[in-house]
This record gives sequence, C-alpha cells and structure tokens, in this order.
Amino acid sequence: MTLGTSDHPIIVRTTSEEKMKKIVALCAEYHWHYIIGFEAPENLDHLKTALRQRLTPDDVYAPCSCGSGKKFKFCCAEKIRHLDVNQVLEEFVPPKEA
Repeated sequence: MTLGTSDHPIIVRTTSEEKMKKIVALCAEYHWHYIIGFEAPENLDHLKTALRQRLTPDDVYAPCSCGSGKKFKFCCAEKIRHLDVNQVLEEFVPPKEA
C-alpha cells in the first residue's frame, strides 16, 4: 500500500500550526493526498512511512543518490530506516511560488 494516494491518504495529527503548514507544503511538494488534524497527541507515523517510501529506490542495490558511489543498501538505507520526521520538517523549505 502506497500512502499519499487518494485511496490511502496520509493521516496526520499535529499540535503546532507552524508544523501543520510545513506538513501541508511537504505533501503538496510530493503531490500526496492527506488528512490533517490539529489535535493531541501528535501522530506523524503516516508521514514518516510515506517519506521512507518516497526516499527508498525500487532497487536498493542501485547506486545511492547521495553520490557516494556505494549501493543504496550499504549507504543511506540506514539513515532512511531511522528517519527523523521532525528534523525533515525543520529543514524543509517550501518552494517559492511564482
């Protein structure tokens, strides 16, 4: 099941309006369908799963996109497995609108 489709939208709960805006912008960047609630407790599990799916290549033995020359499985796979979604949101800069 691929998250972010119209049949399987990403469902997120957050307690911060600032974080909510970043989540909306991130989902728009990847053209993901989402449902977002402004409530506690915060739950970003679907977003984390969708990001992992997006960042993991179909062939984990393909060269890593970071440019190291290593295969993805032996390079950035561990980083993706332990992805910190809050850090991704902090570092995400929405594209400027024209």
